[in-house]
Amino acid sequence: MSQNKTCWQCQATNKPTALFCENKVCSVIQPIPSELNFFHLLEAGKGDNKQNPNFDIDLKSLRRRFLALQQKAHPDSYSNAHKGYKLSEEDSLTDPELLMEVMELREELEEVANEGELQVVKEKNDEKFKETIERLQTAFDKEDYAQAKELAIELQYWSSIQNAIHEWHP
Repeated sequence: MSQNKTCWQCQATNKPTALFCENKVCSVIQPIPSELNFFHLLEAGKGDNKQNPNFDIDLKSLRRRFLALQQKAHPDSYSNAHKGYKLSEEDSLTDPELLMEVMELREELEEVANEGELQVVKEKNDEKFKETIERLQTAFDKEDYAQAKELAIELQYWSSIQNAIHEWHP
């Protein structure tokens, strides 16, 4: 295998075969080197040479290693990780004008009677969704994470309306 690699997030030095940053504070998933084989990744060999190809695979160990990697790499494993700004489903809009705008669009959707009316509501919501995404990108570019959090909350509302539009039927 090649020389040590640097973590893309924290710049820590890691073994070339590290799947996760070895810095315990970071622990993010690392790019997998092309020369890494499945025996090494899943430690599928037997005995002391678990990382080398072997016809006689320890299936119990293989399954245990696979499930451990799956759990470590699963997005839910990061849901409670410290990210600087916590965002939860209980967060709501703080801007009363924006909240009124969301509620009005929701009411319009509830009153839709046909596909034509639905299209009008969809276009309004699509525009708000696109606008919010653009503002969110700008906030991230400026590293204004407080604003990004507010916009992420706003995006949840437009996304909710988007889902309701997709589920609409006469």
